[in-house]
Amino acid sequence: MQVRKFHHKSSSPHLSTLEQVGQMVIMMNDFFNPMYIKRAWCIFETYVCISKGLPMTMIVPPGAQADFARKLDNGAGLADVQKKF
Repeated sequence: MQVRKFHHKSSSPHLSTLEQVGQMVIMMNDFFNPMYIKRAWCIFETYVCISKGLPMTMIVPPGAQADFARKLDNGAGLADVQKKF
């Protein structure tokens, strides 16, 4: 499989703002079925941050954090988490 580097123009006001701010916060609603990765724009913003070396911070609601911890705590939890990722 050949991978080609995607070149984008930063003419979008949103991308210009992202570059000016210099970092991004990713708001995840859930670890196992996140809406974030189903939105093309969110994936593109993540790509821009990675390609420009901008830091990203992921935040998750307390309930989703607790669910993640419960899955890790149960016997097969780590295997379940690995399957999801």
